[in-house]
Amino acid sequence: MILRSLNDLYYRLLERGEIAPEGWTMERVSYAVEIDSQGELLAITPLFETHVDKRGKIKKRPLMMEIPARGTRTSAVIPHLLCDTAPYFFGIPNNKTIPPDRIDQVKSRAKECFVASKKLHTALLADIDDPDAQAVMRFYEKWDPDVADQHPALRDIYEEVRTKGTLVWMTDGKYITENEAIKAAVGAFLSRDSGEIEEIIGQCLVTGERDRIARIHPLIKGVLGAQPSGASLVGFNIESACSYGRTQSYNAPVSERVANAYAHALNHLLQSNDHKLVIGDVTLVFWAESSERSYPSLLAMSFNPDPEVISIDSRTLKESVEMLSQGKTIDYREEQIDPNTPFFILGLSPNAGRISVRLFYRSSFGSLMRNINEHWKRLEIVKPAYDKRELLTMWGLLYETVNRNAENPKPSPQLAGDFFRAVIEGRRYPDTLLFAVLRRIFAEQGHVTRGRAALIKAYLLKNAENEIVKEAVNSVKLNEETNYIPYILGRLFFVLEKLQLDASPEINKTIRDRYFNAACGTPAMVFPVLMKLAQSHLRKLDTKPANHHQKQIAELLGRMDTSFPSHLSLQDQGVFALGYYHQRQKSFTKKEEK
Repeated sequence: MILRSLNDLYYRLLERGEIAPEGWTMERVSYAVEIDSQGELLAITPLFETHVDKRGKIKKRPLMMEIPARGTRTSAVIPHLLCDTAPYFFGIPNNKTIPPDRIDQVKSRAKECFVASKKLHTALLADIDDPDAQAVMRFYEKWDPDVADQHPALRDIYEEVRTKGTLVWMTDGKYITENEAIKAAVGAFLSRDSGEIEEIIGQCLVTGERDRIARIHPLIKGVLGAQPSGASLVGFNIESACSYGRTQSYNAPVSERVANAYAHALNHLLQSNDHKLVIGDVTLVFWAESSERSYPSLLAMSFNPDPEVISIDSRTLKESVEMLSQGKTIDYREEQIDPNTPFFILGLSPNAGRISVRLFYRSSFGSLMRNINEHWKRLEIVKPAYDKRELLTMWGLLYETVNRNAENPKPSPQLAGDFFRAVIEGRRYPDTLLFAVLRRIFAEQGHVTRGRAALIKAYLLKNAENEIVKEAVNSVKLNEETNYIPYILGRLFFVLEKLQLDASPEINKTIRDRYFNAACGTPAMVFPVLMKLAQSHLRKLDTKPANHHQKQIAELLGRMDTSFPSHLSLQDQGVFALGYYHQRQKSFTKKEEK
């Protein structure tokens, strides 16, 4: 299903002209090597473009270009067509540092690369009656790697060119990859039978057609944590994974045509920020079975509804998701978004030189939006006046589980992946979510933020089996009707804290700093102590405020039909924290109204 979906995507992208044709690929190229008709090196031109990163900083990166597809290259000397690195272009080493005892060896290997590239391009260009092809041939005949660093065009940027990025030929102000005669020759050259490897014809698992089976699948680039040069999505390298005498990728027969198509499509998605998200250690790519381009963009904004990042305001985004979740077609960016359109999400993680599939989600776009919309509704909670966010981001919620003061604050990759999957599939949230949120609250002595309270509320509404618990927490603001004891205790704890603050305004630390964790876990041990402290705090107040606090305490105690419980379960500790947060926000709301 994964390979078929990506294969279909490739041909949709090809039809729209958004992806390179078979035998070609889109790669970043750093320099253009300009030569004249006689093969003389004229200049080396940097090919960099500016872009704004996610933090708003302007940075430079190599230019994206369409170049001939590249084979897998590890330690072997394997040249690439028309676009390659300095050793293959100029016969000079690209090692950033060269030990003195290995200088001769490194230079010798660089010359081998140059000779191999010369041989490859001779085979490609020798029979082409074209000035550009002949210019490249003449360059290879004339160039001397031993004096490369002395050439006027290379001398001033020698170190930079030899160690950074890739290069492409340029003649008469045009990239050689744009020459139609050479492009045709590349296509014929790549499709020829080399005769070096036995050709196996078989039935492709994806299309069902008989075709030439791929021995090795193209590498996938752009997965966080994987090899920068690329890693395999499909591959076999141990005998125990092979059967019936089949080795390597013959073990799972996929045609060369499909292997190139799915890899091309997946690499295209991984290069686009509109089709990619990183959650924990999982790199997510997503696409729709449609020619419209707005589906991935709408999903990306749904998981990152940051007003500074998204192109529409949060209210419009929320309304769009709501309508799609109801099965209604919407107009977005002059395109129609159909909720019945199939949509795919693929989660990839690095694994020992290969890529692991962490999740694959296929559903209608409307069903996905319905799951996201229900997740948002569960998160709805009263917020502080200073918090202007309409919606909470996925990454922002996950950061509520980590210590922000840590040297490298990152949420658990496992938790991040499980949480994301629960949201998009409409499943129960991972149990580790509640534990992680409460652990952070306890580590910060009862600091219950909007994000943490929202996560607790969402978790309880989705996961709790007790309907009384759901009724207690299913409120955006303070639930003054419920008599559920853990919720009442959370409210009571804040009332006692507020009493202490009113009695001693100059105090630096309250009962929250000292007693919150214990009161949340073992109320019977702590609340009797807090009630005694409350009496001393009441004596410091004037009659009217003292009566107000006494009335609040009496009302909450009157709702309890039993004594303080000896301990609270993890779930009830979450209810306690939510009751505390709601009562706290109620107090602040009254103050703002006054």
